[in-house]
Amino acid sequence: MITLWTRGGRMDVDGSFRVLYFDKEGAPISMQRWGELRWHMDDDGRVSEYARVGDDHVGAVWVSTVWLGIDHGFGHGPPQIFETMIFGSEAEFNPVCRYATEADAVAGHWRTVADLKAGRPVWFEHEENEDG
Repeated sequence: MITLWTRGGRMDVDGSFRVLYFDKEGAPISMQRWGELRWHMDDDGRVSEYARVGDDHVGAVWVSTVWLGIDHGFGHGPPQIFETMIFGSEAEFNPVCRYATEADAVAGHWRTVADLKAGRPVWFEHEENEDG
């Protein structure tokens, strides 16, 4: 299949078009606007205030929730444009959970922090293991 990349998405030869970039409300945006929102670094050199949703430490573990702005669901279901990632845990890979809405991302962030503070398995790893 031949794919043509455009400023805001991709178009496959069959004529289907998939938007790649979304603002925090889920509205399509251009790649340029995505870059402006995502990478306007703060004074600490981290992602922009717009992109940061949650940023907490529980002991040596860092819980970071950010707006990605790119659909990490890869066209399957609603765009997964937010992500919680855990750094410094004992896991082999950094645990990650993705969301379609900012409200879900905020709730997921605080649920993750609460699990770590309580010494419980992180909710999204536990639920995935039960299902799979």
